[in-house]
Amino acid sequence: MALRAFADDQGMHISKRLVDAQIAQIPAFQDAAGNFSQENFRNLLARERLTERDLRDDISREILQRQLLTPIGMGVKPTDSLVLPYASLLLEARQGTIAAIPAVAFLDEKDPTDAQLADFYKRNADRFTIPEQRRIRYAVVDAQRFAQAAQPSDAEIAAAYNQNKAAYAAKQNRTIEQLVLPTEAAAKAIADKVKGGTALSAAAQGAGLAVATLADQTPAALTTTRAKLRPMPPLPPSRATWLVPCAGRSAGCCCA
Repeated sequence: MALRAFADDQGMHISKRLVDAQIAQIPAFQDAAGNFSQENFRNLLARERLTERDLRDDISREILQRQLLTPIGMGVKPTDSLVLPYASLLLEARQGTIAAIPAVAFLDEKDPTDAQLADFYKRNADRFTIPEQRRIRYAVVDAQRFAQAAQPSDAEIAAAYNQNKAAYAAKQNRTIEQLVLPTEAAAKAIADKVKGGTALSAAAQGAGLAVATLADQTPAALTTTRAKLRPMPPLPPSRATWLVPCAGRSAGCCCA
């Protein structure tokens, strides 16, 4: 990179024709007659997994090195102070003694204890630990492969609708309000207030009571609820229970 930057700064340029000439001189790219073969050139690049651009860049760098570094080394004479230490190495001789000590000589005479082994393992756990690994098998499914098959016909749509008519049929829900009072007179008093335009909740609040609300009741659920209220056994007049008719949001009556 430094040579390339210096060459660019100095206006030096490696032409394509010069690189082509270098490529043509490479024996691996030549045929039996010694001529450049485009087929051999392509096959070798494919086998080495190289692109033509990579090859040309490498050749351009080599040419720059020859043009820039070779002249620097021509006529260079090192000084005596630099040459003498290296030349003296050829005349120097060394004499020494070598003693071979087997590794078994460093072994302890006693076997390590369990505590020593545990401590050594703890201090060198990384040497005895294999990183956790996972093997994953997956399949790539392209949704476009099923797009055509996933488009139902009109007959299939009609059949699915007919099989699930109950799920698509219109439903009626009711929200009712009821107020349970201990006497018939109290029930009639609240009913008169409701008929006069007072909301059932307001009339109940004025009597110190609260309205019970049954929200989103289907006809079947409402019938079940009323059936649970009606079959109560008769009570003595002193303990009779009365229901005020539903008001406001309900289309039916929930009086007892």
